[in-house]
Amino acid sequence: MSQASTKLRPGRQAPATQWPSRRSQAIFSFAATVEDDNSRYRNLIERHRERQHLTYQQLASRTGLTKNRVWRLLTTDCPFPIAERDALLAALDLDAERARLTVSYFQDIDLYDELQGIHIYQAYASMTKQFTSNPDALVIDIKPSIFDEVMRRAFSMLLQHQETVLANAERLSA
Repeated sequence: MSQASTKLRPGRQAPATQWPSRRSQAIFSFAATVEDDNSRYRNLIERHRERQHLTYQQLASRTGLTKNRVWRLLTTDCPFPIAERDALLAALDLDAERARLTVSYFQDIDLYDELQGIHIYQAYASMTKQFTSNPDALVIDIKPSIFDEVMRRAFSMLLQHQETVLANAERLSA
């Protein structure tokens, strides 16, 4: 029976409806808001749009979308189609694969612009290139510990090379 059809005794008021209830607020008060991939892509695109001082109209003309569509994609929670997302990334000269790695895998859009994130992406791209160019070269199951050792040795070699380059640059500049 709805509240409107309920007859109350004279002098009594209907209880105020509370939505959400105090109990449900208490139950979910500990939960942090969850940021999904779409909102991270939006934040990454919006950050680079602002850095490049582009209006929605300018971004729209670069992508071939309408200004209203670009605005709606970046400011609302509407679904973010992959083709339009990639068009926006391309219009801002952002690497779609690097964006996907930082947004979906690392879930940290700050990593896109940091040197560490660039190095991680370059290592990932190089490893992917090796596996796709030689698909039949490795026929055994490789354990994660072997990949860890390979990456440890490669990183050690890069650090040694870096020290040599810095020492040579310092010697040449003196």
